[in-house]
Amino acid sequence: MSGNVISPGITTSPDSFNSIAGMTLLAYTGPINIYPVPGTSFNATYTEYVTRDTNNVFCADCLDFILIMVNNAGPGIFERVSTSSFGSFLTDVGYNTAGPLGILPSSVDRSANGNVVGFNFIPPGSAVGAGQNSATLEIQTNATNFAPGFVSIQDGTSGFGAGFQPSAAAPEPASMVLFGSALLAVGFSKKIFSRVKNAS
Repeated sequence: MSGNVISPGITTSPDSFNSIAGMTLLAYTGPINIYPVPGTSFNATYTEYVTRDTNNVFCADCLDFILIMVNNAGPGIFERVSTSSFGSFLTDVGYNTAGPLGILPSSVDRSANGNVVGFNFIPPGSAVGAGQNSATLEIQTNATNFAPGFVSIQDGTSGFGAGFQPSAAAPEPASMVLFGSALLAVGFSKKIFSRVKNAS
């Protein structure tokens, strides 16, 4: 367990987390494809999970946001993955060694206003090439609720997709409708999360 809080405006090395025990899956996006410029850039798929974590570095049962990225095909690589909006919430950012093995981020950062948290994959060593996946990327927060958010992948061009963000308020039923297939497919997500857990 780490406790290296990443403050707004900071770029640093990612923390290493090593447990999925104690996590309760709350929601996930389902695999989402991103094609920023079809035929000229990467073809990526990601899944984002929200978990309640008894081992969270800030407080028991606070929320973790977990991303797994896959580069499906060349010629492009992706060099940065970011998500928002983290606002005034505390964050500890890194990768979970108990999850699927993959390419580790070379650094992590948080924007000056605190909203955007980014994982950087600087080539040649950390770039996620065709057929490769990222490590299990994790953002631990002091949030207790979540809402719809966004995920972005860049490699000179950018692609955006649906994700999650911490929220000060409990999600409204109308907002939760946006998660649609994610909530309907929770049984499938439990199988995936169970495989991640069994890999530890």
